[in-house]
Amino acid sequence: MLSAEDNGLWKALGDPTRRALLDHLRAGPRTTGALCAEFDMSRFGVMKHLKQLEDAGLVLVRRQGRQRFNHLNAVPIERIAQRWMGRLTRDSAQRLLALEAHLDQSREQDTMSNQPTFSFHIEQSITLNAPPQRVWRAITHEIESWWGFHIGPNDSKITLEPRVGGHFIERWGDGEGELYATVTFMRTGKKITLEGGMGLGGPGVSKFSYALEAKGEGTELQFNHYCHGAANADVEASFREGWAALLGESLPAWVHEGKVAEPA
Repeated sequence: MLSAEDNGLWKALGDPTRRALLDHLRAGPRTTGALCAEFDMSRFGVMKHLKQLEDAGLVLVRRQGRQRFNHLNAVPIERIAQRWMGRLTRDSAQRLLALEAHLDQSREQDTMSNQPTFSFHIEQSITLNAPPQRVWRAITHEIESWWGFHIGPNDSKITLEPRVGGHFIERWGDGEGELYATVTFMRTGKKITLEGGMGLGGPGVSKFSYALEAKGEGTELQFNHYCHGAANADVEASFREGWAALLGESLPAWVHEGKVAEPA
C-alpha cells in the first residue's frame, strides 16, 4: 500500500511541466524568475507547479535577500528507487542506463559536429567627456558601477583585474560564479584585450578590446568584439543590443554623472 507521501511524489512526477522544472534544476539552483522565463505560461502557473514539487519534497526553497532559489532534492526519488528495486535488479538497471548514456553522448557529439556555428564582429566607437585616465579607471577598476548585466543574483560582485592574466569575473555565494574572460594584452591607459566565453554557455569564444585615445579634453573609446562558435545567429543580436546599452548608456552615465547602473 502506498503512503500519502508516496502518492504525493508520484502525483508530482506525473505532470510533464513539473518534470521539466526538475530537469532545469538538475544543473543547479535557479531563481523562480529564471524558471518562469523557460515556460510559455504565467508566473502564477509556474509557481503553482513549484509549490506542488515543494510539497512533495522534490524542491527545496532557499531565500537570498529578495530572491527565491529553488534547489533539486533527489532524495525522495532515490528512496522510491531503493524500495522498488532490489540490489541485483538495480545493478542491471544501472548498467543499462550507463550504456544508454554512452550512446546518447555519442549521438549528441555526432549531431554537434554537423551543426553550423556562427561568427560575428561588433565594432563601436564613442566619445566621452573625460580624460583617458578617468575612462581607463572606469572600464577596469570601476566596471561594477556600470556593468548592469548579472548572470547570478543581483548582489553578485563583478570585477576586472587590470593585468595580463587577470580575470573578468562575476562572483556570488560560497565560491560560486562565472569567469567571463581573461586579460591577454594590456597597455595601461591605452588598450586592454580579453578572451573568454563571455557567458555564451557553449563552445564559443569571444575576444574583445577597449582602446583609448585622447581627443581634445575628452576620450575616444574604440571597442571591438570578435566571436567564433556561437550556437546561433541570435547570439549576435543579443550582444549588439547589450554592448549598445553598456557603452552607449551605462558607461557614459557613470563617467559623466556618477550614475550607477541598475542590475539587469
